[in-house]
Amino acid sequence: MEFVETKILSAKQLEELKLLWNNEYPEKLYIDKMFHFKEYLHTKENIEHVLVLNSSGELIGWFFTFIRSEENWFALILASTIQKQGLGRKLLNMAKQKHLELNGWVIDHNNEILRSGEAYMSPLQFYKNNDFEVFNYCRLGLEKISAVKVVWKAQELYN
Repeated sequence: MEFVETKILSAKQLEELKLLWNNEYPEKLYIDKMFHFKEYLHTKENIEHVLVLNSSGELIGWFFTFIRSEENWFALILASTIQKQGLGRKLLNMAKQKHLELNGWVIDHNNEILRSGEAYMSPLQFYKNNDFEVFNYCRLGLEKISAVKVVWKAQELYN
């Protein structure tokens, strides 16, 4: 595995990331045009990407952080073929070394369907296992999707 940190994505990387997004997120979040994918990314401030490449150079994971409303947010997508191998935990730990707080939206139910027709399995337990607190009262309720806010804060913030 190779981790590539970057603030700027090439056209090829954008195509691969859009494909990863469409394969791993629920079908309701499908992005058909590159214009819409770029538009989504351009709404983020101070975006930093970590691309995960396999030994063949194929993009198989993506972690990124950004600023929204003066909070540090993140998103994490791993190809289903490499999930449950500790890579997500490794990416979170890398981010925890750089940030004092991480905020994210997590789909907290298993009612969604992937474009492949398979069920989308909520990663909520994964975040709980990685020291994220679930803010059940803070929900993202969009027409397309419903998610709950998860937050990790460095221990020094509590002391």
